[in-house]
Amino acid sequence: MENKGLTSKEVLKSREIYGANVLTPREKQSIFSRFLSALGDPIIKVLLAALAINVLFLFKTADWLESLGIALAVLLATIVSVISEAGSESAFEKLQQEADKKTARVIRDGEICEVLASDVVVGDVIHLQAGEGILADGDVIDGNFACDQAALNGESKEAKKGAGLTGAHGAPLRRDDCHRPLHPNDSECNLREGQAPPLRTNDGVDFLDNSKVFSGAVVTNGEGYMRVSAVGDGTFYGKLAGDLNSQIITSPLKERLGEFAKVISRFGYTAAFIVAVAYVFNQVYVLHNYQNWIDIANHALKALTIAVSVIVMAVPEGLPMMITIVLARNMKNMLKDNVLVRKLVGIETAGSLNILFTDKTGTLTNGKLQVAETILADGVKLEELKQAVCANCSAESSKNGIIGGNATDRALLEWAYNRKKNEIEERLPFNSENKFMATLGKNGTIYIKGAPEIILKHCGNSIKHEIIDESMRYIAVAITNGEKLHNGISRYENLKLLGIIGLKDTLRTNIIKTVLDIKRAGVSVVMITGDSKVTATEIAKHAGIISEANDIVLTSSELNRMNDGEIGKILPKLKVVARALPTDKSRLVKIAQGMGLVVGMTGDGVNDAPALSNADVGFAMGSGTEVAKEAADIVVLDDNLASISKAICYGRTIFKNIRKFIVYQLTVSMGAVGILIIGPFIGADNPITVIQMLWINIVMDSLSGLAFAGEMALQKYMKERPKRRDERIMTAKMWGQIAVCGATISAICLGFLKLVPESANSMTAFFALFMFSAIFMSFNARTESKNLLEYMAGNKAFIVIMSFVAVVQMCIIYFGGEVFRTNGLGMAELLLVIGVAFLVVPVDLVRKRLVG
Repeated sequence: MENKGLTSKEVLKSREIYGANVLTPREKQSIFSRFLSALGDPIIKVLLAALAINVLFLFKTADWLESLGIALAVLLATIVSVISEAGSESAFEKLQQEADKKTARVIRDGEICEVLASDVVVGDVIHLQAGEGILADGDVIDGNFACDQAALNGESKEAKKGAGLTGAHGAPLRRDDCHRPLHPNDSECNLREGQAPPLRTNDGVDFLDNSKVFSGAVVTNGEGYMRVSAVGDGTFYGKLAGDLNSQIITSPLKERLGEFAKVISRFGYTAAFIVAVAYVFNQVYVLHNYQNWIDIANHALKALTIAVSVIVMAVPEGLPMMITIVLARNMKNMLKDNVLVRKLVGIETAGSLNILFTDKTGTLTNGKLQVAETILADGVKLEELKQAVCANCSAESSKNGIIGGNATDRALLEWAYNRKKNEIEERLPFNSENKFMATLGKNGTIYIKGAPEIILKHCGNSIKHEIIDESMRYIAVAITNGEKLHNGISRYENLKLLGIIGLKDTLRTNIIKTVLDIKRAGVSVVMITGDSKVTATEIAKHAGIISEANDIVLTSSELNRMNDGEIGKILPKLKVVARALPTDKSRLVKIAQGMGLVVGMTGDGVNDAPALSNADVGFAMGSGTEVAKEAADIVVLDDNLASISKAICYGRTIFKNIRKFIVYQLTVSMGAVGILIIGPFIGADNPITVIQMLWINIVMDSLSGLAFAGEMALQKYMKERPKRRDERIMTAKMWGQIAVCGATISAICLGFLKLVPESANSMTAFFALFMFSAIFMSFNARTESKNLLEYMAGNKAFIVIMSFVAVVQMCIIYFGGEVFRTNGLGMAELLLVIGVAFLVVPVDLVRKRLVG
């Protein structure tokens, strides 16, 4: 009985048993769970602890404005983080929607009809043609075609698929052969007995089985029919997507912030303890300011109040918000550069990369073969060579461009585009046994093209030209006269060689500079490809990946003969892995991470998904599979390595900006803590009021965080060495600047308190002195250069915010009144205060000159 596919009733039954042809979507994080996750940030935890101390221990006397300020800082940081990542996910989902529009031609109720990919069911018979994606797993039941499975197994060589149509020794395949009716007596397709085809498993998938096809592959040449054996999660594609490692890789930034949170906590609690003890000691033992134990208890309560204020001041509550804002801001900038960031922390992680494992095709190269060289035989014109190519080509030209055929034929026809094509009588397709393709024209001319080593020795003429480019794919083109095609090249007589054409997947125009920039940034670049060792080596040399005599190139088999320790020893010099398997990528990622390196991985296929997921930052190509993009942290929309280079620069800028903010915040904090500790011993019991402290906190945390978040990405950061995973966020140089500048602020303010008798005007001047010192300190912190105005024009937000702080401070001085304990200043007094505050600038310039 002739098989006409499934009936509508059978389709419903199959879908009920085996499900629809869709992947189970990954469980999305709810807004609430994202919010809770954001609260798990190490610095946020410190803030929450400070808030709890402020509220619980000082319930009666707590300054609720201060508590509200901490709570708002926590709330803003978490909300911005949640909104940014949710927005990024929304953009990613729009990118994925294109995948849902794919269709397939299936036989239903005895007729060919077009259905959405999601409507394909087990048992369907699908008609496949060149250029179409395979949307389910199944068996070839008719026809012959070539199939690109690189997205699944990483193998660049096209696989031949068929059901026995090609005869022995490659008998010619005529066009009408592909349309014979289907007569399979296969019970698997007969659902009328209530027995649907068994769901296939994908354990031990054999991609070399030419009778089986898999979801995610693409038909490159020929056509045929397949019967669906697995859909959705049951396909190889679906199982690999479902089995993605769900292990959460802790980003280097989170690890560093965790360590920094511990340091800040110790600093805050230690400073608070010292301030409290100093206050009680001064009141009780120095001033003897007590009459009974009640007075001592009151002093202790006052000391506890001051201690809590110190903890609040020491904790950088603006840091989480600053980090979130700088990540979100750079996420938008990166989108303009064709980089879609799915996970905010992935930006900073990119800046910490030590090693980048990259694909070749589409990332280093343009992603398609192009004619790069033509060598004409004596007396042959280029037009004649192009005419022969057009006549003997499996690809076709259409109004939408070049379609059908394999990659080589599409490249050849594009090169010879708009050439008149002769009418064809018969065609012998290329196969690996003959190593040539032949076409018989109706004019009696036989056109032949194939491997030069096969064709040249049978031609009456030859070419004196040395072929030296190992990365090139060469095709010899010849003609002769005859009435029939033959399977063997030796059976053709009087072959006339027209020429040799060299094709290659050419490097992107900017790739050499990009690779050099990444290597100068201290990031080791390793190319992983399915190409042969010789071809891969040539491409790596041309791209600049291989630049030294002792650089190492290995094949997958050579790599797998080595243990992890041996690979770890050669990893700094490893530049290419040829004939790579999907498992090689994941293995190399784990080895590099075990050495403490921050690892980046590029990929576009289903087989790349585990490595993308396990890497510290996974870069999926925009043209890649949905599974790869789902597993990645960052999607490179233009498939260009240059975009990854920009991501590295953005990441380093973010880390620099975080460090600048921390230096500023801790310097001002240390200056204030020094005043609070020493102040009581020089007669200044309450040098900074709670309200003043709140304003100081707003400036040194929230406003300064916004100011430093706008620092521009600089190419000079790409000349620095990358940070190791275990490198702390704080350096000795940073601690030195904090100590020197913090001590300077404390010294000039305490000197003022000691030398100037206390009065309404003097305390106003003291507060102004501290705040203007903090404003000038922001200029010291924003650059390591001695030129404090360096790249200032690139961060207009900094100028606006610091100008705003100065204006508000002036208003507080003259209109703050009892709330801020200010009483106005004369012009001479104000200028003197600003002049003294400016001392923090030359002091830090001297420090910069001394430390270099």
